[in-house]
Amino acid sequence: MPLLCISPSLNAQTPVYPGDTPFSVTWEAGTQDDFTLSTFSMSPHVGAHMDAPKHRAGRLPDITEIPLDAGVGPAWVCDVSAGMGAIDSDAFESVPKDVTRLLIKTGRPEGTPFSTPYRALTKEAVLALKARGLTLIGIDAPGLDAPGKEVGPDSAHSQLLPQGVVFLENLVLAAAPEGPCELIALPLKMTGLEASPVRAVLRF
Repeated sequence: MPLLCISPSLNAQTPVYPGDTPFSVTWEAGTQDDFTLSTFSMSPHVGAHMDAPKHRAGRLPDITEIPLDAGVGPAWVCDVSAGMGAIDSDAFESVPKDVTRLLIKTGRPEGTPFSTPYRALTKEAVLALKARGLTLIGIDAPGLDAPGKEVGPDSAHSQLLPQGVVFLENLVLAAAPEGPCELIALPLKMTGLEASPVRAVLRF
C-alpha cells in the first residue's frame, strides 16, 4: 500500500518556536560538475519531530532511550478539525480504548506561522489521555500545550512526558482520513538530545 508522508518540508521558511534555531544550510563552493557538500543547522524541534521525556526534565530519558516501536505500529487519526478553541476530552470519546498511538488532526495547514494561534489541549483532555496509557501522541500543530504553558503542572509536557509518553509535533495531517492506520516515525540516534527530527509516514 502507498505511504503518506506527514512530515513538512524543511527550509528557511519552516516555522520555528520563538527563540529556537531555524533551519539553515550552507554549501561548499563548487561547480555544477563537482560533488556537492552541505552543512545544515537547526533546533531538533523544527518541523516534524519527536519529543523525548528529557524535554521536560534533564534527568529523564533522552531520544536514544525511546523504544523504537514507540513510533512504529498501529495508530489512530482523530479528526477534531471541525471544532474551535482548545481541545477538550470529549473530542476523544470515539477513539477505541485499545489505541496506543494517537494522532490529533486539528486542520492546521503546513507552513502556518507560529504566531498564528493553534488549538492546544485542555487540562481535562490531558488527564483523559494520560488515563488511556498511550505510548505516543502526535499533532499537526506546534505543540499539545498552548505557547508558554508547557511547564505548568497540568500541561501535557508535565503530565505525559515524565510517564514515558512521546510526542510527535508539527505533523501534516491534511490528507490523513480519520480512523486506523500504521505509523512509521523514527528519530535520529543523537545521544543526549531531548528531541529529534523524524520523517513520519502513514500506511492505510
